[in-house]
Amino acid sequence: MLNERQISLLSFLPQDEYITAEILAEKIGCSSKTIRNTIKELDDVLVKHGAGVESKHRGGYRLNVRDNDAFNKLLLEDNTSIPDTQDDRVLYLMEKFLKSEDYIKTDDICEELYIAKKTLCANMKIVEKNFAKYDIILDRKPHYGIRAIGSEFNIRQCISNIVDKKAKLQRCEEIEDEDIAKIADILLKAVNEEEYSISDIALHNLVRHIYIAIHRIKSEKQIPSEVPYRDNISGSKALRIAERSVAEIEQIFDVKFDPVEVEYIAIHLAGKRNGNQGEENIVIDEEAADIVKDMLEEVYRCFRIDLRNDLELLVALGLHISPLMIRLKYGLHMENPLIDEVKEKYSLAFAMALQASTVLRRRFGKRVDENEIGYIAFSFALALERQRTSIAKKTALLICSSGACSAKLFAYKLKESFGEYIAEIRTGNLRTLETTDFSDIDYIFSTVEIKKSVPVPICNVSYFLKEEDIKETKKILKSCHCFDVKRYYPEDLFHTDLKITSKDELLKFMCSDIESKRNVKGCLLDEVMLRESLAPTAFGNNVAMPHPNEPVTDESFVSVAVLHDPIKWSDEQEVSVVFLVAVKTTPDSNIQMFYDATAQVMLSEKDINELIKKKNYETLIELIKRRQD
Repeated sequence: MLNERQISLLSFLPQDEYITAEILAEKIGCSSKTIRNTIKELDDVLVKHGAGVESKHRGGYRLNVRDNDAFNKLLLEDNTSIPDTQDDRVLYLMEKFLKSEDYIKTDDICEELYIAKKTLCANMKIVEKNFAKYDIILDRKPHYGIRAIGSEFNIRQCISNIVDKKAKLQRCEEIEDEDIAKIADILLKAVNEEEYSISDIALHNLVRHIYIAIHRIKSEKQIPSEVPYRDNISGSKALRIAERSVAEIEQIFDVKFDPVEVEYIAIHLAGKRNGNQGEENIVIDEEAADIVKDMLEEVYRCFRIDLRNDLELLVALGLHISPLMIRLKYGLHMENPLIDEVKEKYSLAFAMALQASTVLRRRFGKRVDENEIGYIAFSFALALERQRTSIAKKTALLICSSGACSAKLFAYKLKESFGEYIAEIRTGNLRTLETTDFSDIDYIFSTVEIKKSVPVPICNVSYFLKEEDIKETKKILKSCHCFDVKRYYPEDLFHTDLKITSKDELLKFMCSDIESKRNVKGCLLDEVMLRESLAPTAFGNNVAMPHPNEPVTDESFVSVAVLHDPIKWSDEQEVSVVFLVAVKTTPDSNIQMFYDATAQVMLSEKDINELIKKKNYETLIELIKRRQD
């Protein structure tokens, strides 16, 4: 059987002349190397079906058909069912192992998928890594093969994740829409009648779990009865909904659910509910409140952004943490379809949520995946927006020589044009400047030239404000709300083209360099490595942002390293650019603006690629400044 790429290649191979790998690559849209590898795979299949690929030095390749009947039979087969890409093969292999009780030989898999053992080995490493997230192991037995071993609970969780990924790849033909619709109708009716708050995404996930449970039960794969779910859902709405839904499902699908299976569904419901205030039985218990308190303390400690007294955030996180604790306890996974948008548009909030999740890691001994972190980030994003809009506006002094009445009129005009920056505009003239107290004045607007030295910025304006005046003045006012990029990104802490090959070696170098140039209290490397042990700081996009677990410097700054070659930062990510952030121990009024701009650059593929390509300090500064505009 042929995969999609092999079929595509075969359609361009002529029989009467040779064609080069370069021309084939251009036609198919891949590299010449990929063409040569695919030709080898294609030839392995064709030789068994009366054909082959001939090659000629400097001439290229052509198709040679020796047995038309055998070759035509191959073309008539359903070839597209064989997974072609690495992602497809990994999902296929995971599903194959989870469905099989017997050992599977690697030779059989290679023959089935038409791949070399080297390719299978690379795919199996990813399979094993994915299984490990669900505590599923691959048991290898000499002469017998490989099989997957794990609890039924975890196997179902893993199957659900596979189904979700296949759906995203539009390869979910196994799911029957009619059955899904029936389960959804039953569940939705029970949820509505019980007035139970659950999002559409969570409801869809639960329907999928029930669908999988039905098929596993029919295959005599039950959840073990000794699993203690009832402690968390006894007498709850979640259990009532599960019981009434299962009663209907059993009749329609001719299947029998054990009591523990009903509790399993109830646990999913409890772990997926919305935290709407006012809903019966939705409360922030003492444990959830303590966790939220620790999370906000962790964020303040690391970012020096104080959200500890934000009541709305405390409530929102508390209501979210209650069902999240259930998900963490039982290993339930909650997909977040907006995770990529969250990381891109709310980069600072995501970074804060990532740090806050270390509290959950310490308490429950389980790493919180980025889907859950994305949901936590929503609450932080709202809190940051509230903080931005509540930032105190400035007080301005208007110096005008045309009289008190016209000065007040002009003040109204200025307030109307620049109200987003100005809370109060006082009026005066050149004579009153001598006795003016500037302790609570932030700017001066003046229609006349001021020769006297004053301690605040001056915005020269015309009485009859023109569009150009307004734009220019706004630029000046806005610049007062920006931070000094070079102060936070000093040139002596910028390193480029480093030929370091490991994460530990790089962090040791960067921390030692900082300690030789800045005042550091204690051991910076120890604090950075402690933070890394709680959760890796790779953000994706070839970037990592390590930082000390506790502030240990008197000033805020970033050490930047652009590497010669990527290094492995975690099991899943490589890194080419590292931003080692140190935040000072005392409050910093510019810290939120700094993090906003920094996080935007870090998560911008275009910006990071430009920095990797140019590898110079000026490029870094320009990229950060752009994000302030």
